Amino acid sequence: MIIILTERINLAVDIGFNIYVFGKGSPCIVLMSGGTKSDGCGVAVLQKLVKELKDLSVQGTIKIIPQINEYSSVFYINKCLKNRLKISSPLCRLIDRMKEMISNQCMAIEIVCRSSFIPHIVVSPYKPLDDVMQRLVKSIPIDIVVNYELKSLGFKLAENNYKVVTIVGRGGKTFDLNDVEYLYDILLDTLTNLGFIKRKTISKTIEQKIFSSYNLIKCTSRGLFVPSVQAGSIIEKGSIIGTVNDVEIKTQYDGVVLYISRPRLCDINETVCIIIS
Repeated sequence: MIIILTERINLAVDIGFNIYVFGKGSPCIVLMSGGTKSDGCGVAVLQKLVKELKDLSVQGTIKIIPQINEYSSVFYINKCLKNRLKISSPLCRLIDRMKEMISNQCMAIEIVCRSSFIPHIVVSPYKPLDDVMQRLVKSIPIDIVVNYELKSLGFKLAENNYKVVTIVGRGGKTFDLNDVEYLYDILLDTLTNLGFIKRKTISKTIEQKIFSSYNLIKCTSRGLFVPSVQAGSIIEKGSIIGTVNDVEIKTQYDGVVLYISRPRLCDINETVCIIIS
């Protein structure tokens, strides 16, 4: 028998979120998105997954929060996590509720969406992965794993010893349906690899590569930036990644282009490219 629960968490002035619970018992996993107004693609992915899981048998417990921050309010995450005696607000209470949901050895995957990035997994550069976290990361069929500090709720929870990894997908507040389908398939394969669901189709596994160097390339003057490489390109030191007012910008790094800006008017010190190695 499939157990499906929908829970509405209201915090004071109706700042809350919907939780969809499938199955019961151990193991447990939480899938969440919608932490910022840029996570429209992640919200769409998890809403689609809720519909799919209604027709599948679930082993253990799957909890889904499509939109954790419905009002797009700014999270003061560090203050809420570290200064609980001084901070008391509905948003801090919301974070407390998230901590309760991921407690008791429950794993979690956060989905954030960023325009012009290639899909990748983010893990903390400060904490080594234990066996549970290694298994969780390896179950996700995305080949790029990056050690860097991401400003997101899931990353900060991971910094505070919760078993959370973050998937960064394409899209944003506006997105293509292909981006939704891609992440949706990734999550189905992940849940299958972890044993939460069984499907007739064979789930994907992939060889992953971990990148520990996260290099920003910024505009040194104000002008029109035009890219000359694509996200996902493998480049070498000295390669031209674009121009600002027809002046070439060359990279000082070997690696993979994780992000490249679309053509735009660029301000001084504005990031136009990220290279990982």
